[in-house]
This record gives sequence, C-alpha cells and structure tokens, in this order.
Amino acid sequence: MSLVSLTGAGGRVSRAASLLDTAAHLRAFERQFRPGSTHRISSAVARAKASGHAVFGAVIAVGCDRPPGADVVVDGSGRVQILPHEVASPLEECLVAVTTVAVADVPGSD
Repeated sequence: MSLVSLTGAGGRVSRAASLLDTAAHLRAFERQFRPGSTHRISSAVARAKASGHAVFGAVIAVGCDRPPGADVVVDGSGRVQILPHEVASPLEECLVAVTTVAVADVPGSD
C-alpha cells in the first residue's frame, strides 16, 4: 500500500475505496482534486498495478495530520474499504490541509 500526502489538494474522505484499474476509473477518482495535484497518485497507481491485482484508492484523511498507515478491509459482499490508522499526537491547527490518499493492490478482488 502507498500513502500519498498532498498539500492543499482538496478531495473528500471516503471509507469506501474506488476501483482504479482503468484510465477512466483513475480520471473519475482524480476529478475531486485540484488540477495539477494528481501526478503522485497516478504514479502510485501505476506501481500498484505491477502486482497484477485489482487496485483501489481512497482519500483517508483531509486535515492537519497524515495517518501513519492504513488497513484494507474487504467485506462479505466484496466491497473494499481503506481505514486509516489513528494519529498518535494530532495537531490542533495547521496552515493548509493535507490530503492523504491510500492506494492499494487487493488480491482476490478482481
């Protein structure tokens, strides 16, 4: 799994992960971010695709803190969620929000 943190990129937190296996899926996911801020997300997706598994992504945090990690959970219906780890010492304020995107290859969900 890769965590990509982007300063001032925008985006909406969602526990439900988005399938990012095609260029169309990736473009739809990246529409939520400010223009010019998606290169690192695209690169993380390209690296994850090398696994041969389905690739999913989710915005796991928008705020002052960057989660130290995340877990992928696949429920009985096959829905994929990416859940952030808790930040040990959350910041009380920041100048610009940081968007953290998790990109994961998920075996068995293709």
